[in-house]
Amino acid sequence: YEGLGIVSVESQCSGLPCVMSDVIPKEAFICNATPVSLDKSPREWAEIIMEQSKDFERKDESEVIRQAGFDAKDVGRFIQEEYLK
Repeated sequence: YEGLGIVSVESQCSGLPCVMSDVIPKEAFICNATPVSLDKSPREWAEIIMEQSKDFERKDESEVIRQAGFDAKDVGRFIQEEYLK
């Protein structure tokens, strides 16, 4: 019941591969993210995680995350504009 899954956004920003429940909002799947059903067994989850991490090269994805609307400065400005009208 995490909602957006901000930890996953932070992980993707730092270039980590993410294997996440498919019930997390679609907005959290930005890059390097694989949705997996909670109906899958632990073995199936492990196989998917192993496959996603195989030959994975970590790189900075902060610009991709920023373009998806998750920049702290942009969000701060938006909140300020919305609540201080």
